[in-house]
Amino acid sequence: MSFSLVVQVIITGLTVGSVYALMAIGLQVIVRTTGVINFAHGQFYAIGAYTFWAAYFLFRLNTYLSLFLTILVLLLIGALSYTSIFGFVQRRFVPGTSLDVKFLLSATASVGLMMFLSQAILLIFGSEERAVPPIWTKIITIADVRLPVERLVVIICCFLIGVALYLFFVKTRLGKAMRAVSADPEMSSLLGINSARIYMLSFSLGCGLAGIAGMLLAPVFAVSPGMGSSLVFMAFLAMLFGGALSYKGAVIGGLVLGLMISFGYQLMGGLSRVVVFAVVITFLIVRPGGLAGEAFE
Repeated sequence: MSFSLVVQVIITGLTVGSVYALMAIGLQVIVRTTGVINFAHGQFYAIGAYTFWAAYFLFRLNTYLSLFLTILVLLLIGALSYTSIFGFVQRRFVPGTSLDVKFLLSATASVGLMMFLSQAILLIFGSEERAVPPIWTKIITIADVRLPVERLVVIICCFLIGVALYLFFVKTRLGKAMRAVSADPEMSSLLGINSARIYMLSFSLGCGLAGIAGMLLAPVFAVSPGMGSSLVFMAFLAMLFGGALSYKGAVIGGLVLGLMISFGYQLMGGLSRVVVFAVVITFLIVRPGGLAGEAFE
């Protein structure tokens, strides 16, 4: 491959990998705090893309207002989903309920939510693909290298969101409360932290991150009802590959996975996903904790 092609493949890999990382972090926020394995994460990704498409293309709102509206809608849907479904499930748990049982029940509930949201998307938006008009159409040309600005924007936005999340968890009172509940919910309750409220906010934040990922990729790729089904699988794979209990591992896992798929597609075409999946699964068999060495117990 020529140097210019290598650079373009890297940019494509980092674009997709950044979204994988953002999705994986959203999954981790939910799993680590609430114990819910959210199989409906891909549907929230699709809802984010469709909401942005409707706000920007149908209602002709400006870019920033469309972004704000999309984030608000995803946060509200996430909060309602937790309150009406997962909060109800968690209230049925007793102190001695094992982690396996909690995962099984919450995963079953999330599969039901996934089916409901999939049908809702089809009924509201139809089955045809939608295209979001390009927002950033410029292309930066350096020597023979052509870099689409819209893909650079996705990478930069995901990086800034990652930094903002780090500062949120480390510096803010709410972020510290989320970390405390994820570490020991019973002790956190004794210290006066409202665990139920933290669960709802954490689930809402995780769904919001999935919606932001869909919103960022909406102008780059076509918007379709099934767009989240394959992406949530890659997000789970990135989370496990990086380390199921490590935010830093999720970022590294998502970026590496994106680069592997980008280069693999260039070299092997559609077979690349199968090969990458086989490589990652083999790696996890040898090292269950992933790149960061942190796995579910």
